[in-house]
Amino acid sequence: MNKLLFKPLIGFYCPFLICLSELAGQANNLPQPNPSRPNLNAVKQPNLAVLLPKQLSALSISARTISQSWLDLAGLAKVSNPPAFPSSLTKFRQSWRAKQPHVATFLGNYRDDGQRGQIYSLSIFPSRTRDQVCIVEFSPKFDEGLPDLALPEILVVSKANYKNRQLLGSRLRTAPSMILPRVSFNGDRVEFLGILDRQNQPRIFAASGLPQIPDDLPRDAIAAVNQALKIANCIVPKLLPENK
Repeated sequence: MNKLLFKPLIGFYCPFLICLSELAGQANNLPQPNPSRPNLNAVKQPNLAVLLPKQLSALSISARTISQSWLDLAGLAKVSNPPAFPSSLTKFRQSWRAKQPHVATFLGNYRDDGQRGQIYSLSIFPSRTRDQVCIVEFSPKFDEGLPDLALPEILVVSKANYKNRQLLGSRLRTAPSMILPRVSFNGDRVEFLGILDRQNQPRIFAASGLPQIPDDLPRDAIAAVNQALKIANCIVPKLLPENK
């Protein structure tokens, strides 16, 4: 397997359900913004174990501390403001609550706008399988020769299941209590999601909208992610109620 798949970045590693990170190594060789279809590597990984009470407590403390730090630094113009929580996401979650009552509250697109030195997004999609979601992780790498094309440094599709009142995947763990509504210094309502990654490191993301595949990816990468979501029995963007 290509050693790129084991390259660490911000607490995540890439040898999981679907990895497309070979595109990152092709960045300097692209003659035009239409790279060949990336190779999909399907590697089955079991979900992480249920969080123990002491782990949940520690994650809660870390999530509140990190999210408050983000708000404080944004208030001082040291970092970008977390995105305002969109009303469309509330409606979208409500539309899924009857079908997926346990996981609907997690649905959405979440962003970490470089608080740890690298932009990272997490998009949680609904599934046709009860108590299951699909997660698309993306961290861009911009090539100087193609500044408008976001090549994936990390691009992963995985699944997670709701069990023991927690959302458990092969790459992250969280719980409903880790969803933290806040108000930014400019008065916007924001919502943070705290997770524990595979290396047991806490991370914070801010909800920014409906789940989506990054639209600035190369077309072949978008098609590959769409296909991966279909195979995983998850709803692809064109079938989302908000986009019909």
